[in-house]
Amino acid sequence: MCYLSGFPIRHYILRPSTYTQKGFREAPYSGCLFTKMVQKHLKAIQLFNHETAHSFRRGALQAAAQAAGPSQSAQLAAAAAAGRIQTPAVVQLYLHPERHLARLGRD
Repeated sequence: MCYLSGFPIRHYILRPSTYTQKGFREAPYSGCLFTKMVQKHLKAIQLFNHETAHSFRRGALQAAAQAAGPSQSAQLAAAAAAGRIQTPAVVQLYLHPERHLARLGRD
């Protein structure tokens, strides 16, 4: 569809629009712009719950850990590999089931 409309995908699926808003730049979204885009669309469909772009990373690591099975060491290894994280303590922060709730004032 992008190709037929004159905007073929070359390197990036999500691209920022040109300054004239009549096309797309061949560049990645900035982290800030991506977060604002996600939040805008979630608000539009009334599903916004303070998600950020980082929520996707956290969710991906939790899914990788869960797919690794019941062994905690296998879960940590799978999440570390998925997130390219070398420090076990950092992986555990991503996998903690309730750590983010305090930030949202839901302790």
